[in-house]
Amino acid sequence: MKKLWFLSLSLIALCMSAFATTYTFDESGGSLNLAHSLKFGGALQLSGSKIESISGPSLLMTAGSAGNLGVLKLTGAQLLTSSVTGSKAGGSITDTYIYGPGTINIVNTLKGSSFPHGVIFNGTFSSETLTVTYDYTQELNAKGKPINVFDGRTWQLVGDVIGKMYTGQVLSGSFTISRIGHNPVTGTTNLAATPEPGTLLLLATGLLGIAGLVRSRFRSAHRGKSI
Repeated sequence: MKKLWFLSLSLIALCMSAFATTYTFDESGGSLNLAHSLKFGGALQLSGSKIESISGPSLLMTAGSAGNLGVLKLTGAQLLTSSVTGSKAGGSITDTYIYGPGTINIVNTLKGSSFPHGVIFNGTFSSETLTVTYDYTQELNAKGKPINVFDGRTWQLVGDVIGKMYTGQVLSGSFTISRIGHNPVTGTTNLAATPEPGTLLLLATGLLGIAGLVRSRFRSAHRGKSI
């Protein structure tokens, strides 16, 4: 029974170590080349988005007086499909754009931080969707006829990402970056550890071992009661 208990604790520890590493990067600002990227063949690029906070295992860093902790860059995604919903008369038009794979880089610009100076995460992103909403209101012109007046534009970019930290650890997750009207660009990138196939095989083998031990103990106990 002690062996069974020890093996169970070991597997629990393995699961925690395999899935516990998560990082959250909060971004602000930056520039999305929206006009160029909305054309077929045009590449989507986000540059100059500053990292304002980083949280992770026993880690919480905020920009504070430093201004920013680094920058996030998205490059290379090509427009694949687009669709339009809504109407000007209805108050808004939403365009949806689907992009192909691209690259993502998170660069640490703050020397003496918990991360080395330079690129701390490098990966690729896929399944990214950009939605752009144009808002309108209806007004009367000088002749008393209704006209639609453009009020503003909101966009949101979401996608899945996988890559490596500077430590070589594989992380995967998602990012959401948006801009509402004239407000600054804001975003969040969440990355979690991706267990290697060998780790998953070891975990599965251990679980099968526990199942075998439980079954063996149960049979032994059952036989003892029968005697």
